[in-house]
Amino acid sequence: MTETSVIKYILPNGRTNIESLAIENNLHGTDVIEFSGRLLGGCMDCLVNLLGTRYDGTVAFCEKYREDGILWMLEACDLNVMAIRRAMWQMEQAGWFRHVKGFLFGRALNGQPMMDLDAYQAVLAVAAKYHVPVLMDLDIGHLSPMMPLVVGSMATVTLQGNYVKVEMEYR
Repeated sequence: MTETSVIKYILPNGRTNIESLAIENNLHGTDVIEFSGRLLGGCMDCLVNLLGTRYDGTVAFCEKYREDGILWMLEACDLNVMAIRRAMWQMEQAGWFRHVKGFLFGRALNGQPMMDLDAYQAVLAVAAKYHVPVLMDLDIGHLSPMMPLVVGSMATVTLQGNYVKVEMEYR
């Protein structure tokens, strides 16, 4: 089944198409945004439970590939917007985002607003601080259609209008 996707974004210059944010300025069809780095991430429901345990090698991985920079690909299956906000804060406090070059977020399965907080604000409360591209509602994660991404691969992400292309290299 093919679903219509509407990519949401915030760019380092503050341009965004997320209605709950004060700034609204859609990309024009000819505008192209491109960024690259090493892919890392997965389901926040699982990742946050590994954070700080003996199984958490994230900071070491980020340091090893600091020259490449990290493209965080994240999504939430069971987390509500408050839990997404807490998970982002915990990952930030653990130093996971130190070498971030961009964020790729899949659609949240349980992204219903709570206490005037929506899924975009929950993520951007942390992600926007890094002044890197943040793409949301991508076709990655638990909700179909879902594009597989290879953790550890080098990726170049291109955003043009409502089209996102992720090219991966294995090096």
